[in-house]
Amino acid sequence: MVTDAELIVDALPKVIETETEYERLLEKAKRLIDLGEDISPAHEKLLDLLVFLIKKYEDVAYPIREASAQEVLLELMAARDLRQVDLLSVFGSKGITSEVVNGK
Repeated sequence: MVTDAELIVDALPKVIETETEYERLLEKAKRLIDLGEDISPAHEKLLDLLVFLIKKYEDVAYPIREASAQEVLLELMAARDLRQVDLLSVFGSKGITSEVVNGK
């Protein structure tokens, strides 16, 4: 059985300063997540630490800028290759869909 100390030594968690370190800890976190319900309490604590470190790095390296609701909607539509007509079932009418997409 792996001890808590061995888990920490294997992961070597530390403040992330480079993209390489970010990728390494992200991969460690993914492997722990893949354990699913079989995750031990020690692995769960390590995962919590890794997620904290990863989030701190992402907040600095990949900040999310403020955006209006319309900008977010248009970005999501573009990412999913959706057109205004594809949102009719969401908003119920062409008029309301048009108003929402045009930011009214």
